[in-house]
Amino acid sequence: MPAQLKFGVQALMLDAWNPGDLNLFNQIQVPDEDPSQTLLCHAACVLGNQPLEEGLGEITLFLEENPREVLTIIFESHISSAELAAAFDAAGLTQYTYQHASGAWPTMGTMIDAGTRLVAFQDIATDPAYPWLMNVWEFAFETDYASVPADFSCEHNRGNSTNDLFIFNNFLTNVFGSPESAEQVNYNPFLTARINECEAFHATMANFVTVDFISIGDTKITVDELNRERSF
Repeated sequence: MPAQLKFGVQALMLDAWNPGDLNLFNQIQVPDEDPSQTLLCHAACVLGNQPLEEGLGEITLFLEENPREVLTIIFESHISSAELAAAFDAAGLTQYTYQHASGAWPTMGTMIDAGTRLVAFQDIATDPAYPWLMNVWEFAFETDYASVPADFSCEHNRGNSTNDLFIFNNFLTNVFGSPESAEQVNYNPFLTARINECEAFHATMANFVTVDFISIGDTKITVDELNRERSF
């Protein structure tokens, strides 16, 4: 994550698990580990994982060293809100979180001035004890990922299409992503054409452009150009 943040990534999609959970293949995620731990990993944690607190600590350090950066995390959460919040506290990250109730979203400048520079979403129900851990589908909608480029669609997947925030997914996966798949969809003109098509379809700009392997292809330069065009 530090390399991605340094590269210019401003939103992260992270999966949080306990080692004793069953993975998508109905196997224990990380056998012989303390089942009460919390981990960052995707699908099969035995293939690679990081302690959740450690990973969040890397984000805390980035925010400390870059006082004018605003970040978003979207969690696919297989742990409770209490467990996730405890890791935020332990990592010193809670102090930066932003809580949105309703109405218009603030500008980034407003968030920077207030010191609330981290938007934290999760895909499970909101716990009133942690109102800054917001349910992503109360505020956002998404297009779907695909397994082959021809299957991409601009139809909305999860979330109400009238929600404020648009998550434009542009990655190929069959449980796992791969550099070879990223090579097919992260380059222009394919990437820009898809963004333009789906923004026109929904009559709104994409707030998040999500890809696998950010270092492959044209995502960073494309998003930078779109931001320049829309700045005022």
